[in-house]
Amino acid sequence: MGLNLTQKTAIRRKIDREWRWALTPAEQSALTFVFTMTIEWDKAETRLTLEDFVSGRGKIGGTGMSRMTVRRALDGLAAKGVIDRHGLNAAGYVYGINLDWRPPEPGLLTN
Repeated sequence: MGLNLTQKTAIRRKIDREWRWALTPAEQSALTFVFTMTIEWDKAETRLTLEDFVSGRGKIGGTGMSRMTVRRALDGLAAKGVIDRHGLNAAGYVYGINLDWRPPEPGLLTN
């Protein structure tokens, strides 16, 4: 990706300030983990398992949510178009953030 710190910070602010209200707390936590594992590491996407989301990977902590809660959060993010998720295999899905996503107008949320 080749983003500098200012660009990464701008993306994080966009997520926190413009998108957060349209996401459930579990979706926010899962999205933060995807951000950490992709954009903070200069990747457009990366392969992650449910266990990565629950417990983390290496020195990066996970969400601490149950596998079922993570699954529901990821399903919600994918349904809303916030994340791109593809390529399921034994090592998990490939995840990326749709940086062009825009939250719906207030009052038009379906959940």
